[in-house]
Parts: sequence; C-alpha cells; structure tokens
Amino acid sequence: MANSGIFRTSIFGGFNKNDVLKYFDDIKRDSAEELEQLKVTNNELMCKIDELEQQAEGMRSASEENAALKSQLEELTEKLKAADAHKSRAEQLMRAVVRTESENAALKNELQQLKAITDCLDKLDFDALQRDSKALSSLIDMLSDVKSTVKSSEN
Repeated sequence: MANSGIFRTSIFGGFNKNDVLKYFDDIKRDSAEELEQLKVTNNELMCKIDELEQQAEGMRSASEENAALKSQLEELTEKLKAADAHKSRAEQLMRAVVRTESENAALKNELQQLKAITDCLDKLDFDALQRDSKALSSLIDMLSDVKSTVKSSEN
C-alpha cells in the first residue's frame, strides 16, 4: 500500500475516492495473494497429513507384525528349551546304552567261559568218577583196616 493507510481528503469533504478504491484494491489483491498462499500451505499440510497417516498406518501394521513375530519368537524359544531338554535326556540315554552294551559284552564273555566249563564238565564221565570215588573210598577203608590190623598185631 503506497499510501500507508493515509487518504487524501477531497474538496467536498471525506476522502479521495480513487485513493480509497486503490486502497481497497490493494487490500483485495493482498488478501487474494495471502489466501492463495494459505491455500498452497494448506494443500502442502494436507499432503503431509496424508503422508503421516500412511506412515502411521504402516507403523501400526509393523507394530502388529512385530507383536506376531514376538509371539512366534516366544513360542520357538519354548520349543528350543523343550528340544534342549530332550537332547539332554537323549544324551543320558545314549550313555546308559553304551554302559549297558559294555555290561552286555562282559556278560557274554562270562557266559562263554561258563559254557566252556560246562562243555568240559559234560565231557567228564560222572558215573565213572562216582564209581572210582566209591572204589577209592573202599580202598581207603581197607587200608584203614589193614593199618588197624597191623597195629594190633604189633601189640
């Protein structure tokens, strides 16, 4: 506004009509420019709001996905703990199997030795041994009688 808000006065009183009209035109033009600038700013802000709303929706979606992944992680962690427990139990069982196999091998060896002894005993003629034992016992008795007789005859 060239006049800085000061109007010239007219001859008949009041203000100069051209100055007043020019002042209103300046105000109208300035207002139109300011309105246009506000519209541009408003459009920019609306675009920014849309962009931020899309980002917020993306963040909500990411947050939901994050929660789902966290739940899966907890579930997998529990399964891993269970698998570790099973692994530990399996290792214990494997040690027991190795120990049992070792004991089994020792028992098989002992069994083979006992079978060898049994085979030897089977080869012996127990009836002949029993007869020989009786004969030996009779001989011992006879020797004892002879010894007694010899002692009595010496006296």
